[in-house]
Amino acid sequence: MAGSAVLPEITASAAEERELRALVGALEDHQAELVGPGNDRIPLPEPIYRVIQLAVRLLEKGEGVVILPSTQEMTTQSAANLLGVSRQYLVQLLEGDKIPFHKVGTHRRIRLKDIVAYRRQRDARRREMLEAIAREAVADGIYDIVPPAE
Repeated sequence: MAGSAVLPEITASAAEERELRALVGALEDHQAELVGPGNDRIPLPEPIYRVIQLAVRLLEKGEGVVILPSTQEMTTQSAANLLGVSRQYLVQLLEGDKIPFHKVGTHRRIRLKDIVAYRRQRDARRREMLEAIAREAVADGIYDIVPPAE
């Protein structure tokens, strides 16, 4: 990632994953708060609570977690890797104004939030197309039912 030190990936051991399963349930049933010295309780703001819930769920599944600011600038290669496309294809998307970017000298830089927004739009379009194909297949008698949308 351009402009910052590489942040460590946080993972959980198999023993910690068991503990995380219990924590997932507890987080669903309770509002989190910090408990300080003297039993002072500070409720966590909703955005922090959601970050913790998401991180716990991912760790419980054995996934690693890295926290980055949405304004983090990425190189074309790291952005391409995140999208699962070649760097050359990503450059075509950038030059075609599909994803905002700016240049630092001769190098293109893309904000993480712009990559994530593009990926969400791309995935939504793919889901819509697949659902349309499934509906057509049902109408043509190829399949009996349309799978429910996730």
